[in-house]
Amino acid sequence: MAVVKPKPYYDPIVAPLPKGVYQDPISSPWNLANIPGTQQWRDAQARLSGGYGITPAPTGSPPSATPAVGTPAAAAPAAPPPKWVIPDYASMIPGDWEVTGAEASGRQATGEAESAFQKSLRQAFIDFGGDSAKLGDYSKYIDAPTIEAAQRNKFSQTAQALQAMTRSLRQQQAARAARGMSTSGAAVGQTRRTLEARELADYNALRGFLGGAEQGESGLAGLRRDIADKIAAARSSAAARLAAANPAHWEGLTAEGGYEAAPSAVPGAPAAPAAGPAPLPGTVNWAGRPMNATQLAAELARTGVNRTAWIRNHPAAARTLGWA
Repeated sequence: MAVVKPKPYYDPIVAPLPKGVYQDPISSPWNLANIPGTQQWRDAQARLSGGYGITPAPTGSPPSATPAVGTPAAAAPAAPPPKWVIPDYASMIPGDWEVTGAEASGRQATGEAESAFQKSLRQAFIDFGGDSAKLGDYSKYIDAPTIEAAQRNKFSQTAQALQAMTRSLRQQQAARAARGMSTSGAAVGQTRRTLEARELADYNALRGFLGGAEQGESGLAGLRRDIADKIAAARSSAAARLAAANPAHWEGLTAEGGYEAAPSAVPGAPAAPAAGPAPLPGTVNWAGRPMNATQLAAELARTGVNRTAWIRNHPAAARTLGWA
């Protein structure tokens, strides 16, 4: 039985099929309505959306992603210039554990010393018992309760001098009355000497108080210098440790992706300090000049620095002087 081939399906939207070839017009690759961008495809889309008519085909050539011949390509971003990257050590040092510890210890020691100095000064004023207006700058440490306590202290130096003057004057008056004598030139001279003795006693008491205050204040100044030295040493140690942990590095990336060689030295780095003159044998440098044991002992006593504390804080120098 002969096989009858169906006639090719014709649709005005579909392009003619090759001779002798039959394919479903819906799925056929030859169906231009299935090819996006063709006029048949646009007409089919218009019919499916409910519109009628023919959508005009766009004119002109589609845009091309390939630049035209002769158009310069966009330049690649330039590489950053090579440079030294130096960490900000100045902002890192204050937060270092050794520096913060030295500062906290210094604040505590200073506070305790100032409190002890003020307490000692107030007790000395109670023992002095004089006028607080004569104390100069030290009067700021003396409060109202301390002044009242000094005025009530009958054993203070000022009160004792007043009592001695009063007894002497009464004794002189009683002696003159016993002899039936009136006031004479000799009696006036004796009274004047008694008053002068009282003034001298008051003066010595005031000088004793001020001398003790100056000595205590000098000790505070020495303590503050020692604390400042310890903080400076801690900052120096922290700077060396942070520089070792965070060294300066060279960023020399070139435009070709390679690396430039680093310069031989970091710009702006401080030069090594020149060595100063060595101290003479048996001496140490202190207060900007060499001193032997006798000279340093006198300097420490003059500035109120505790010698034992100095030896503890400067063991190598103490051994040089024969103190340790």
